[in-house]
Amino acid sequence: MQRKRSIIVAALGVFVVVAAVPTAMCLAKRAKARRDACLKNLEQLAAPMICCVPLSQKLSAGDKLEEKQVCAYLAGGVLPTCPAGGTYEISWVVCGPTPKCSTHGDLLLEAHGAKSLADLTKQDLRHK
Repeated sequence: MQRKRSIIVAALGVFVVVAAVPTAMCLAKRAKARRDACLKNLEQLAAPMICCVPLSQKLSAGDKLEEKQVCAYLAGGVLPTCPAGGTYEISWVVCGPTPKCSTHGDLLLEAHGAKSLADLTKQDLRHK
């Protein structure tokens, strides 16, 4: 009876390990997918603040923007939301601080190796 119990416990241990590995891999992929989607959202928010709005409205670095000016260049005319549940901090200034996510941080600068929003170019913000 003791031997049978040991075999059952060992089998359960193997089952738990076998089930845990794919679950961990799926969670890691899900987190990466959310991070990538967040980066795309931040790029969509930054692009109008760098090129579209300043050029079309003859603004220069440091000028204040209104949310509706940026939303006019976004899909659906609304601000995107972080898929991981974070909120976006947006400085409505032409070439000002980059948009940041409360969950992923300053992902935009990190991903493109830039020091500020002004360092990013249209090429950096194109979807790959």
